[in-house]
Amino acid sequence: MATSTAEILEGVPHKFKATRVSFSSPCCVCRQAIAFGIPRAVHRCTVCESYCHKKCSPNALSNCIAITPKSLQSRNSTSGILMHKDPRGSAFKKRWCVVTSDFMLYSFKDLNSKSPEEVIQLVHYNAVEDLAGRKRGFSIVNTVSPAEYPKHDFQAEDDDEYTKWKGALTKLMKDKLSKGVTTGVLRESLVATQEENALVRLYRRLNVKVVEARDLPAMDITGTSDPYVRIIVDAEQTRSSTQWNNKKSPFWGQEFLFTVADPASTVLIATVWDEDTWDSDDFIGKTSVAVSSLLDGDEHANWHHLEPRDQEDEFLGDIRLRVMIKEDTNEAVIEVVEGRNLAAKDANGFSDPFVRLRYGSQRKKTKTVKKNLNPYFNESFSFAYDHSIDELRVEVWDWDLVGANDLIGVCMISLLEQMPGAWNDRWYSLTGSVNADHHQTKLSEAENDGTGEHSLGDLRLKLRYTEVRVLPTECYNGLLELLLEDDLQVATTVALAVKEIEPMAKSLVAIFGANCDEVRFLEALTRHEIENTPNPDIIFRGNSGVTKAVDAFMKQVGHHYLQQVLFQQIQAIYALKKPLEIDEMRIEKGESIKRNLQKLNSVCGEVISTIFGAADGMPGPMRAVFRNISTQVRAKYDAEQLEAVQYTAISGFLFLRFFVPALMTPVLFELADQHAPNHTERTLKLVAKITQNLANIVEFGEKEPCMKLMNPFIINHQDEMKSYLHQVSNYVPELKTRKNPKIFLDKELSLVCSYIRRNWERIEAFGDGSVARRLRVVMDEISRFEDEHKDTPVAII
Repeated sequence: MATSTAEILEGVPHKFKATRVSFSSPCCVCRQAIAFGIPRAVHRCTVCESYCHKKCSPNALSNCIAITPKSLQSRNSTSGILMHKDPRGSAFKKRWCVVTSDFMLYSFKDLNSKSPEEVIQLVHYNAVEDLAGRKRGFSIVNTVSPAEYPKHDFQAEDDDEYTKWKGALTKLMKDKLSKGVTTGVLRESLVATQEENALVRLYRRLNVKVVEARDLPAMDITGTSDPYVRIIVDAEQTRSSTQWNNKKSPFWGQEFLFTVADPASTVLIATVWDEDTWDSDDFIGKTSVAVSSLLDGDEHANWHHLEPRDQEDEFLGDIRLRVMIKEDTNEAVIEVVEGRNLAAKDANGFSDPFVRLRYGSQRKKTKTVKKNLNPYFNESFSFAYDHSIDELRVEVWDWDLVGANDLIGVCMISLLEQMPGAWNDRWYSLTGSVNADHHQTKLSEAENDGTGEHSLGDLRLKLRYTEVRVLPTECYNGLLELLLEDDLQVATTVALAVKEIEPMAKSLVAIFGANCDEVRFLEALTRHEIENTPNPDIIFRGNSGVTKAVDAFMKQVGHHYLQQVLFQQIQAIYALKKPLEIDEMRIEKGESIKRNLQKLNSVCGEVISTIFGAADGMPGPMRAVFRNISTQVRAKYDAEQLEAVQYTAISGFLFLRFFVPALMTPVLFELADQHAPNHTERTLKLVAKITQNLANIVEFGEKEPCMKLMNPFIINHQDEMKSYLHQVSNYVPELKTRKNPKIFLDKELSLVCSYIRRNWERIEAFGDGSVARRLRVVMDEISRFEDEHKDTPVAII
């Protein structure tokens, strides 16, 4: 989305229409990212081309662009008559056109028009070209994604007008590039170009895996807690899923990636909370880790003791305000612009924030922005200014439908310190919590273990900080040639020999993916594992370099396919009002196991029917990998062994590592925009279990007796599952050249270098040592390049 900074008139509604986007774009209402590729989940305004989530469109402000040529005169504009042919038209039409310095082009019917015929966002275009066959004709084009943004053709009335218009548009394109103002696919391309032009870059990332907790206090009257974890690194924050009805020792196993600006000062803060459905969530405990203690590049897997909250360092978010004191009218004008990184107060992981302003006896209040931690308010208020009153109190609240609203945080602003007649635009940090005493009381009761000792439990985290200097691509040519050799001996060795199995696998898949050559690489890896696994029952069961590489490959190649297959099914499950519980020990009073069983059969049937029906739409590279695996297991094992492994060798990847994780935690795969509530999470878990057992061609046993009720479903659909697995693994698709997402090849090669260096002894001991001898030559060459560039200024990416 590109919102105009031209005049916007409140009260003019957007004209939204359901669509989809093929690039990452922020929602104009909640400012959160819109997942691309999902049909009917996005609305676009046909007038101003603003994008928003479907669920957010009812909350959109009535502020669509509604301007006149005269209202644009003060915006450093270029205006005049042009013949204009839009991408949908077949003829040129005479129009009064206006180009503004904020990268917008407005096309009016005439100078007296009340609204534009068309609004063109120049942020989507990057070049001005002459129009062949038409004198004084020119076009604005997007050379990166012409199908997404078709060109607009223009013709000037005379040579002077042609020179004026082409010069103005060309200058605007250059200004746009130098300022970094662009969106969507073009933004990704231009950012990539700028980064590629930097000689040396510094890559800093912190990988955080929230593993599990132990000995948490019981916060609920049932003697349990519903814990989740919030992670804050610098200004970024995220949260894990909620583990419902868990007795003190929840398991998450979720990973998050953060950008680190300065490892010397950055601190990771992890807070554990108990989610409450009808009240604000309860704080359990916190721990913090300085990134400076992780600089060795190793994975740090440790238990961290949880401590009580210190309100002084609690991160509640920030609020942006614009303040002006007008002495001539004795007014204090306060503009509440936006908030960022606000604390989540609701069970869905969000807040419904609004802002209260208090100045003396005067009170003002903004609208409420639903389900948003980065709300955009853009509301202005005027107060009668009194020199005897200094402070303006700003409170950010979370609106609740049931019960009292929750205070998120407060900031105090001194109006006496403001310079009269000038706008003061800044961010203010929020502090304080009205619920602190309530939470502390609950903790004082819960954390006592009966012996007088107080414990908040422990949190287990796996942390890895990565920092590498990324040299120009040509410095890694020798290593790239070795990795891509026909025999793939070097690539296979480094994938299997290093300790950093998962990050190395991801980097190698990205390197081969840059050349659309992942299938050949994965064929070599899977062949190595199959040839070295005599027992087919344990094939691909461990977390090896092979399984991690195929996992990374499926996520990279199959992301859009996964959304197309499961999005509607996930939304249907989220829409269910009650759990489909079939365990008599869990079922709620008044519920019927028979009725739930019938509905669960129906839901599972819809899910697998959708998956089976989308077999032909599976990306060709995925089917090629499964074809190779099928061929290899048939060549390795005898007929008796093949009875099961011919199916489980495929389903172990396709279901266990692709479809089922998406069913379990859809929010991590952009299939849902919020974590599932308790009853929905239980239903998703049941559907995932049944789907996985069906994929394994295995019925439920005594370990989960209640699930045996679903064995007839598994038996009835086993033949369909076998046919489906046979279909996706026995067809050789034509692998066409495809457009991969932008891969920073030099960054991935630099990471591979760092893994090779840390595991050099393991690589030397792998095989006959020939790979290590060949690698030493190119690694010495890269070391020489690094010495040459050791004093070169770096750009942080």
